[in-house]
Amino acid sequence: MTPAGSLRSVTGALDTLSGVLLSPSAAMASITARGPMALALLTAVSVAITSGLVLVPNPPELAEDILDLEKGTLSLWSVLPLWVVLFMAVLALQAAFLHLTASALKARGSRGETSQGGPYGTSHRGFRGIFCGLCFAYLPGLFSAPLIALRALLASGRVNAAYQVVFPLFCLWVFFLGVTAVRQNYHLSHWRATGACACAFAVLVVLPFVAGTVVMTRVMGS
Repeated sequence: MTPAGSLRSVTGALDTLSGVLLSPSAAMASITARGPMALALLTAVSVAITSGLVLVPNPPELAEDILDLEKGTLSLWSVLPLWVVLFMAVLALQAAFLHLTASALKARGSRGETSQGGPYGTSHRGFRGIFCGLCFAYLPGLFSAPLIALRALLASGRVNAAYQVVFPLFCLWVFFLGVTAVRQNYHLSHWRATGACACAFAVLVVLPFVAGTVVMTRVMGS
């Protein structure tokens, strides 16, 4: 690839990323239509690495406790790839769940009914579109690193209180982008897309998180 071509690729990638943050509806429409898999995977893996480094408390020690290994057996760099693989597997499962749920909701829509994304009868862009859309939907997760670093450096009651408010807002931002991806990919109404994402969140995030918390609490307490 020529330098000019490389520059265009970088510029295009930056336009896509900035569009997700600043103009999500138009950006998700373009993403689900084009399916830029390489950039989508790069974005998701970057978020996975960031979350593994700053959100998961001491990943090697946690893995050693779960696997009943001697302390110091695992290093961060041996556990982090496994975390990335797990993150991507969950994301793919989420995309598959949403694909089935949104397709079912679309099939039950009345003929001729329209939404912001277009008529329900319009052919959607399939699994590739929603997978790429979800990869970009997690983009706000990259902002968790400076947020948590600031919390650690300025350890105080006010900073911690601000974190407790701001972090859920980031989660809502990710959820909103996911809804937008579903709406654009399947041409669903806003409420149907929200229902599909809420169902996926409950089944694939809330229930496993509760189960994982229970398991980790028992493991760490033993």
